[in-house]
Amino acid sequence: MYPTVLGGYADGWQARSAILTERLQEAYRDGQVEEFDWMIEPDGNWALVDSLQVFAISENGDVLLWDTAARDERGEFPVYCSQRMNSLRLLGPSLVAAAPVLRAESATLFGATEVDFEPLAAQRLP
Repeated sequence: MYPTVLGGYADGWQARSAILTERLQEAYRDGQVEEFDWMIEPDGNWALVDSLQVFAISENGDVLLWDTAARDERGEFPVYCSQRMNSLRLLGPSLVAAAPVLRAESATLFGATEVDFEPLAAQRLP
């Protein structure tokens, strides 16, 4: 996940999220032109792409996205997953709802673990 970080540190919200979001939207715009409708399955649509914001990425290129146009009354955004920027699957109406889904999928693939998230050490840019 990309948290907000102090200026000069790598892999924070300011440095990575905007770049990944731009790449995602470019990939989906190209997919729409090519009529690759499978890219928005099972839960998305082409109009949704413009309001998606990347906030996390896995080691294999799957991204977690907030739908920034659908804030609920508590201020939460729906969370989507895009596997290698080639699908749109709704994980839940908030990060709190999406986390158990991700945990269950992880346990199915890798077995249960005591540590759900391992934070990386902050790295200062050169």
